[in-house]
Amino acid sequence: MEHAWQGLLKGDGNDSLVLKMRGMKRVLKEWNRNSFGNVATQYQEIVGEIEALDVRLNSEELGSEDLQRKRDLHSRIWAVSKMRKDQMGAKWDYGTAE
Repeated sequence: MEHAWQGLLKGDGNDSLVLKMRGMKRVLKEWNRNSFGNVATQYQEIVGEIEALDVRLNSEELGSEDLQRKRDLHSRIWAVSKMRKDQMGAKWDYGTAE
């Protein structure tokens, strides 16, 4: 981040600051995308896996690996839900995710 800040346009006054802030916004968005990926897609993939395990649970008994996977998915969905909330920048009800 420091390297990106230093490499951005130099100038004087508020114009320079505005240009640097816009440049940092682009750098931060790219970093976020590279670090976390598309959070909405991750959320939908996790929900799909949980639903598939639920369907299997209704038709057969799940093994210990499947049950552990389901617990792990529930932990991940909570974390991804929190990231979605943070990205949205607003109050968000975890129980009513789209």
